[in-house]
Amino acid sequence: MTHSPATGLVIARDLVRVSHTDREKSPDDQHADHARSAERMGWELQGPSYRDLGSASRFATKDREDFERLVADLEAGTFGASILMMWENSRGSRKESEWLRLIELAEARGVRFWIDVRGRLMDPADPHDRRDLVHAAADAAFEAGLLSVRTRRGTAGAARAGLPHGRVLTGYQRVYNEHTRKFEAQIPHPEEGPLITELFDRVDRGHTQRSIAMDWERRGITDRRGKPYPPDALKTLLTNEAYIGVRIHDPGRKPGSRRLSPLAERAPGAWPALVDPAVFWRVQKRLRDNAALTARPGGTKHLLSGLGVCHVCGSLIRRRAGRRYPSRPGYAAPVTYACSAAGGCARVPLAELDQLVTAVALAYLADERNYDAFRQAQEGHAAELEQIAAELAEIARDLEELLTERDAGRIKPASAARGEAAFEQRAEKLRAREAELLRPAELAGLIEPGPDVAARWKAATFDTHRATLRVLLRTEHLGQLRILPIGRGNGKAPVRDRIHLCRGEECRTGPCAA
Repeated sequence: MTHSPATGLVIARDLVRVSHTDREKSPDDQHADHARSAERMGWELQGPSYRDLGSASRFATKDREDFERLVADLEAGTFGASILMMWENSRGSRKESEWLRLIELAEARGVRFWIDVRGRLMDPADPHDRRDLVHAAADAAFEAGLLSVRTRRGTAGAARAGLPHGRVLTGYQRVYNEHTRKFEAQIPHPEEGPLITELFDRVDRGHTQRSIAMDWERRGITDRRGKPYPPDALKTLLTNEAYIGVRIHDPGRKPGSRRLSPLAERAPGAWPALVDPAVFWRVQKRLRDNAALTARPGGTKHLLSGLGVCHVCGSLIRRRAGRRYPSRPGYAAPVTYACSAAGGCARVPLAELDQLVTAVALAYLADERNYDAFRQAQEGHAAELEQIAAELAEIARDLEELLTERDAGRIKPASAARGEAAFEQRAEKLRAREAELLRPAELAGLIEPGPDVAARWKAATFDTHRATLRVLLRTEHLGQLRILPIGRGNGKAPVRDRIHLCRGEECRTGPCAA
């Protein structure tokens, strides 16, 4: 038995713990009770205490550092006391394995337990005391299990009722009864709510996450910690269905994971939406297609880079610097768009092509005959688009689970290959239907047709210009932009003669007719 050299008293140390929701005894209150019990029993309570903040339940996900330190000290023989004081058994652990390990180490080191609420000293080397300690561990684990079941049922019920859960989402604030402090409503935040609406509207118009993040930083817009929004944080906001009034309950999702599990359930949320569902699902399509949100600011500086192809080899066109001539100091050939293949098949002056394609696009959008192609309303499609997005997400989860089972050897490769092909076939049909629903309104939020289109183009951003041209330079609209080789000696040929807008199978003009 360990005694204090100064007083000759038996030395005791204590373990104090409080969970984030514990309202019974604080760590300081527990330590004070231990000190009074030690004085009454004639022991010397030495410190520092082992302080454990967090849940001791088997359902806990965070490490309990001081509990681990206590176990390590007992294993290493550096505990330095004969008695371990706790306020109650559950302050040790609600995990049977941890509690049994603690009992075994205490027995090996000759350490006894003092349980303050029972006013009893228990020796793990005594068969009767050991049985009581083991039974207490089982009881604590049983209570933790019941509490977890009640909590899960309560959370699931609240989810089906559409009630919010967890931290208050950016863009909203919660209202509580001033007397009972019970939740009453979740409503739009007067400052954050308009920012969320702006975020979705700007992405819908073709702005990139990074350009929005940089603009918000210049405007002094910060998150709740006072820090600027990084692009990745904006993407997290952009994919949250809560902004269209949807409550998701997913008991199968792993902590820290953004991917929904097969157990995920959706219900109408008991709060007003900040974003129109049609806008939300168009934004999801942009995110999936890696269209408007992947360009780095300064990465794509030129209007048509990557939006046209070489008519000879099909390579994308890129900006290429003009050649310099040593015999003509100060002179450089014009900057061009050129075939990105080695050697290059064709090129055309950059500034002139930008000007020509912009003029053609504006004329197309200002032509009344093209209005109907883009004015078909997307009304009535939002629910179907939402269902398609949910089915695509479900297919992705099922496919991932299938591949995991295959890699683990629980499914034969041939069977997995057939299943994978079936999933891909279903996904392809869904994506085709999604494209069909979105196509009539694919310029919604960008630069839409109308007689004043030139003024709106001038006021729009570079990102919006590129996003609009990305839609128009397709075979069903203006046609695919193709750069033609012109041969030697024809460098002064008009730009209009050096390009072709191909309409695919319907194209029966120019080089496509040959």
